[in-house]
Amino acid sequence: SGGGRDQLKLQLLQNELRELEQEELFGVLMCQASEASRDGGVLTEESLIATSRVAKLQLKSQLSLGLACLQSRNEATRREGAKFLKGKLREYLSPSGRGHRLSEALLHGLLSALRGTDLDEAVEEKDREALSKQLIDLHPDVDTSKHPVAGLVQLQRMSSSRLLRHEKRTVIPDLPLLARSPGGDGLVDAVRACDLVEEIGRGAGLAAKQAV
Repeated sequence: SGGGRDQLKLQLLQNELRELEQEELFGVLMCQASEASRDGGVLTEESLIATSRVAKLQLKSQLSLGLACLQSRNEATRREGAKFLKGKLREYLSPSGRGHRLSEALLHGLLSALRGTDLDEAVEEKDREALSKQLIDLHPDVDTSKHPVAGLVQLQRMSSSRLLRHEKRTVIPDLPLLARSPGGDGLVDAVRACDLVEEIGRGAGLAAKQAV
């Protein structure tokens, strides 16, 4: 049946994304691909939550996604990404979320965001300081005093070999490809993760509509 086929496709996509989650640049890929697949290129807090739920993203991957949204060229996405990241930080620092150890690059990126101005509108200064302290306390073996922007720099980089590896990913039969961006530039044109995000995004959109 159509419903069973759609469910199978969704499971295949979730498995693909689960493998891609191991990449340090997962959040950047997810953010850029999600923007390219939406009308106007704007992500909202609601769409980020829905996509994360449908894709079954790990909490640390959702933090990476929120952090990447803060670096978007789109002001609306940055604003909505800040609200999304605020919620995910609180979830991560709750007793149920503390089992997820963060990579050093992601930790530095989050601390940089909390110490900078990206979260000014979403989180009050005293709360940003408290969140920073909690993150540092959970990672006592990581030196957070040096190169506070190292995480953001790392998340912005992608080697040509990594791009090539994603380009050669096995194609799942019958999965529609994501339409390429008009300018023909950026990660969207090079990484097959976009194809997966397109389908995940459709599922998230349907889920959001059904919830209304």
